[in-house]
Amino acid sequence: MRVDDVMTRDVQTCRPETDLSKVAMQMRQGDCGVLPVVASSGEVVGMITDRDICMAAVTKHCDPASIRVSEVISGNVYACSPDADIHTAFNIMWQKHVRRLPVVTAEGGKLVGILSMNDVELLPEPGLL
Repeated sequence: MRVDDVMTRDVQTCRPETDLSKVAMQMRQGDCGVLPVVASSGEVVGMITDRDICMAAVTKHCDPASIRVSEVISGNVYACSPDADIHTAFNIMWQKHVRRLPVVTAEGGKLVGILSMNDVELLPEPGLL
């Protein structure tokens, strides 16, 4: 089974220059706790979580509207391709301790979807694949 068989295709994103207040509202409206951060070129440059927003607001003692996404994200992006085997993607998630992976094209790292731990958990038992 491949990643593109189970990934979510309609993914909300944000830009590095977006302020944390807008990102938090976007997460609330979209009922999600993480957004891929996408550069103007379409390349995934990071991920931001609701926890990242809370920690930045508390530790910087600033209004979240005055903090940009680029100030918070680490820039470490763990991703997989849509044609990757689901077990390979799961191993990346397990090894890197992440619950979501952006799914990107091999050419240019453009976002095409996201794979969450929930997607993997919903798969049939390994012997049934």
